Amino acid sequence: MKVASSIRIGSHATPDLVKKTIQTALKRADLISANSLILLLTPDFAKDLQLNIHEAATVAQTTQIIGCMAPCIFTEQDWVTDAAGVAVMVFDEQLQWMNPVNQESAQSILTIAAPHALNTSWMKQNGQRFGAVAGDATGFGSYTVWQNGKGIPESYLQKVLQGVDLNIQYLEQLKKVNADFGFLFSPISDLLLDEKSTPRLARPVINEKLKYIKKIYGNLPLIGFLGNGQITPSNVADRPCEIHTNSSLLALFKAGQ
Repeated sequence: MKVASSIRIGSHATPDLVKKTIQTALKRADLISANSLILLLTPDFAKDLQLNIHEAATVAQTTQIIGCMAPCIFTEQDWVTDAAGVAVMVFDEQLQWMNPVNQESAQSILTIAAPHALNTSWMKQNGQRFGAVAGDATGFGSYTVWQNGKGIPESYLQKVLQGVDLNIQYLEQLKKVNADFGFLFSPISDLLLDEKSTPRLARPVINEKLKYIKKIYGNLPLIGFLGNGQITPSNVADRPCEIHTNSSLLALFKAGQ
């Protein structure tokens, strides 16, 4: 299995920034093209969104592109907010993104939704959902969700990743497990300064969380974003998922045998 992430920050939101970010990820994964791709963009890309998604599809040579726009995006290497930023993760053919099967309650479903797309039409369907609400603290803004290389009118996506074993943990209770890559979904409040640090060394909480994960997992490929809600599986029979507002959800993946 080949997987790698990359992040770039620029002064302008351009297709070239998208291109270079994906090229770096492909090189790190030792791939010429990607079977599938996670693409995260900051709101700076809202004006020419489809143009930039199309550029991603061209460079990665795939239309299997999922992702969203979020106010803060990151990988294990860096994070960006209030600037033009691109974060990607590329996958080879061993990993397949599939549509969920409605009648299967045990399947783990990656779910990303814009704030206005929270509704019972999907929140009460079968499946163990994990993911996040892509929006700022107000719930407003250009927070678009995409799959298959284009924006989704209903503004939410649900995908099952075949070929891996999944371990979902809260970062606050993190336990080391074998993993090949991970997704992290954290709250907007992580942009506040860490009060535990000295004033001279103060950093946003997300910076400290990424350092904490790196201390445990080293250079494990990681991608994620800050949103105004984290979607987690529920233990309540008639409520398959829950929305939290101040949790950090870490989904760790290991290639199946």
